[in-house]
Amino acid sequence: MRAAVDECVAKLAAPDILVANAGIFTVGLFADLSEEDWSETLATNLTGVFNTVKAVLPHLPDGAAIVLISSLLGLVGANETGHYSATKHGVMGLMKTLAIELGSRGIRVNTINPGTVPTPMVVRERVFKMYCPDLEAPTEEDFKVSSEQNNLLPTPWVEPRDISNAVLFLVSDEARFITGESLLVDAGFYTK
Repeated sequence: MRAAVDECVAKLAAPDILVANAGIFTVGLFADLSEEDWSETLATNLTGVFNTVKAVLPHLPDGAAIVLISSLLGLVGANETGHYSATKHGVMGLMKTLAIELGSRGIRVNTINPGTVPTPMVVRERVFKMYCPDLEAPTEEDFKVSSEQNNLLPTPWVEPRDISNAVLFLVSDEARFITGESLLVDAGFYTK
């Protein structure tokens, strides 16, 4: 990671925005989790963010903006997500610490906490079963109905562009005094 960042800086310029978005999502009861599933999730979701920030931070100028992608599950727990939720809570802790440590340099650090987003990580049979445990073979349509019931707004999910738009806001001048905060983009799931 450091070599890749150093090469980019040498060829282009030092960045003034860092967005760290790392995530894998497997499902399973904590008692049934293998050490391999735990380690792989931790390595990707939390250590991946650490490695990214660690590699880019020496190049960030004063006044830069950092956005770490956490999750709604970085604020709450949910059945069959202990390993994922633990890593996304870790991302929240890292964000808070970085905001404190980098504030004197004018570097803003925040998280985006998405709710359900229809990516291949989520739109798959095992997740359908998690959302619809009473159905033997839930479909994507069953998943959409169940997911929408979790939200205040009438939608089963937020789109990837909604997350991108939230990132654009947090790195913009309009958010120049926002740091140490988590921005939920979840169609009201957390509030409900």
